[in-house]
Amino acid sequence: FLASFRMEFEDRVCIGSICEKFYQETGTEPEDTEDFVDYARSLEGVELGVLLEDRNGKIKGSFRAKEKKYRVDLLAKSFNGGGHACAAGFNVDSSIEEFYPKLIRTIGEHLQIVGKGRI
Repeated sequence: FLASFRMEFEDRVCIGSICEKFYQETGTEPEDTEDFVDYARSLEGVELGVLLEDRNGKIKGSFRAKEKKYRVDLLAKSFNGGGHACAAGFNVDSSIEEFYPKLIRTIGEHLQIVGKGRI
């Protein structure tokens, strides 16, 4: 899982992913990885941690922020999800590879709004 980390936006955002094969190879269940998003958020300099889980061709996504100002609930809402200011989630029908560019674009737009203090 740690090898999947991608650093984006000047290393302020860390995105990790788990594929279905991971669960098969490790004998684990999705419930066992619920807190993995916290590893991404815990890295020095990272403000937002993201976890993308491939579940039979669908994605379960999780956002975690170090500060409430990032309002990841609004970010998740962009993908019909929800949650709280520092913890939110969403589900989309897509592969991680197809979804990743849209995720990056949406996070970038969100960070610009946050940076201008409009949230």
